[in-house]
Amino acid sequence: LLQKGKGPLEGFFVTWIVQALANCEDEARRADLEYFAAVLTNVSQDPVGRKVLFESEGANMKALNKELRVAQSAFRRESLCKVVRNAFMGCAKDDAVAECLESEAIETSVSLLSGTMGKGEEEHGLSVVCRRALLEGILCLAGLEEARKVLWSEKVPEILQKIYETETDEEVNEVLERCANVFIEESGNLADDDEEEEAAPEEKVGQVEELD
Repeated sequence: LLQKGKGPLEGFFVTWIVQALANCEDEARRADLEYFAAVLTNVSQDPVGRKVLFESEGANMKALNKELRVAQSAFRRESLCKVVRNAFMGCAKDDAVAECLESEAIETSVSLLSGTMGKGEEEHGLSVVCRRALLEGILCLAGLEEARKVLWSEKVPEILQKIYETETDEEVNEVLERCANVFIEESGNLADDDEEEEAAPEEKVGQVEELD
């Protein structure tokens, strides 16, 4: 399927599958294509598959972002959320953080998670599997400095805190807690750096007085 080492053909069928999923408007046909989403879940575990999702300014991932926002079956949405998770998890290995940021997948994930706040699952449509997958992906991104800056700018720590206040699933809450620990640890490091910078002038004054 990935056509590894086949030059221009490498990853061709991944793009074909993404476009088939994203551009099909016929309901009956959409149902026939359900398994394509699961295929993408498997493909996104491979570096070549992830590369194809992010190439051309993230065109394929942007198509999946739009697909995640429309009404669909639980199976399809869960499969696509796992694709996003796998793509995020592979960023560090693939040295593809910049491509990930360009794909707007982070903004889409944050938006989907924000939509769960104060709502029941039947209303927001994001199952436990979806929430856990997206959060696991964000957890991996939080460990990367470049991606973490975007998460801060999107106010992700605040959003996760609000989600945590109403989340009832233990496994989802566990991932939320791990995410929170990453941001709390960074906040603590920044506070320590500020204290050191403030203390530095005093140390220099003391040194000058001793010299006198």
